[in-house]
Amino acid sequence: MLYVGRIHFGILRVGDVLWGLDAEVQKVGEGKVKKIFARNAAGAGEIVSVAGVKNAGVNITLVQMEGWGEEGPKPLPVRPQSIDNNKHGNQL
Repeated sequence: MLYVGRIHFGILRVGDVLWGLDAEVQKVGEGKVKKIFARNAAGAGEIVSVAGVKNAGVNITLVQMEGWGEEGPKPLPVRPQSIDNNKHGNQL
């Protein structure tokens, strides 16, 4: 599977080990960065594609586990829906 996303902070380098985490911050996959197109690193704000994360699926977050401390990353709170999306048929 090919994952496409934006780097939010830090630097992604060839050889880095990434973990795939689900919404409950449970590890669902792991992979190693083998190539970054036309360079050896990519930084915050850049859009990258990553392949080779094994056993991961859709709606995951890829992270480098180094530097998170003993507790690891924490999930962000999910906000309730802020836009009403009701549809009504034409009334004559």
